[in-house]
Amino acid sequence: IDIEFLQPGGQDFSEQLTRSQLEDLNMDLFNKTTMEIDQVIKKSLVYTKSDIQDIVVSGGSANIIFLQSAIREYFGCHLRYHGSDRPEDTIVLDAATLAHWFQDIRHFGGTVCCLEVTLTAIGIKNA
Repeated sequence: IDIEFLQPGGQDFSEQLTRSQLEDLNMDLFNKTTMEIDQVIKKSLVYTKSDIQDIVVSGGSANIIFLQSAIREYFGCHLRYHGSDRPEDTIVLDAATLAHWFQDIRHFGGTVCCLEVTLTAIGIKNA
């Protein structure tokens, strides 16, 4: 991790982080991910975990091997896991969606007080 000018006076921050340390620091977030998936399945009122055959993961976290393993383990061996070749494109797509949304709001004279940063939703789609 390298952050230039982190502290007043221009002092930089640089630290090595192992994969194990990254996983330990983010374990609560990894657990929340599977909890969110579980909530989406429950809210569908139609599907169970065993009904899910494919999952597509995108965004920067799609590259984290531990998260990939946790999702595979959560669903079991029947799951086909699809990651993106360029998962960061999700961030760009969300930024473009926000920009368009802001333009529409301004055009109609509205204001924005609160904003959801991540627009790409977890959801279920029938194939």
